[in-house]
Amino acid sequence: SLPEYLQFLYVAKGSLAEALTRAAGLRRVELVPAAMFEQFDKLHYEVENKLLALISSLESKRGNHAWQDALPQPRQSTNPSIH
Repeated sequence: SLPEYLQFLYVAKGSLAEALTRAAGLRRVELVPAAMFEQFDKLHYEVENKLLALISSLESKRGNHAWQDALPQPRQSTNPSIH
């Protein structure tokens, strides 16, 4: 359901933050080179912003009652299967 999907996104956001914390710790003790950490940090920032935008979009639908509790079902094709 969509509420479960939203919960999954919040868990993913927390896991992403934890990954950055771990990477920062590895950088601090010099187990990760600065260039590699910078690359990871940029990717983290990009993924975090996309995740936040998706969460915000879904939450706004829940707030204005445009929320559907189930994903749309695929349409049945009227074309015969060739298999």
